[in-house]
Amino acid sequence: MVIDCPHCFTKVISKPDGSCPACQGNTRASTAPTDHTAVRIAHGEELPLICCGCGGPADHYHTITQHSSEGRAEGAGVMALLLALISWPAALLMFVRGLQETSVVRVKLPFCSRCRQLGAPTPKYVDFKNARMTFIVHKRLKEAIDPTGGTEWAIPLRE
Repeated sequence: MVIDCPHCFTKVISKPDGSCPACQGNTRASTAPTDHTAVRIAHGEELPLICCGCGGPADHYHTITQHSSEGRAEGAGVMALLLALISWPAALLMFVRGLQETSVVRVKLPFCSRCRQLGAPTPKYVDFKNARMTFIVHKRLKEAIDPTGGTEWAIPLRE
């Protein structure tokens, strides 16, 4: 059965001894924090004003941006410099192609004034292909975003 590890918030199938294959924590432990959980947030998704840190009313959005140069060849900058010395049009073409290969994912997370001072969380995972990020947030925010409790992870039953 797929569960959220209460320690690292990764979706896992626990080992026979109850340990998490990702962090080795005990998935059966009742001492793990229970007020936070993982949630995937899509690029540009509008979130309710519920603080992602404490679950209280939020008064501010903080934008978190991640960039990817996936697909760029190693040493592309050196190659562009060499091309610039030989042929500036070729270097310009390589620069434009490099811009097209860059992916950007931007998410606005809601914060209250107290939690804003602690700083924005870093994404646990960035999915550039589907333009979304996974964050550890307060359960109240996740419930407001996904009241079904994340049924996309459920395995459909055969009829």
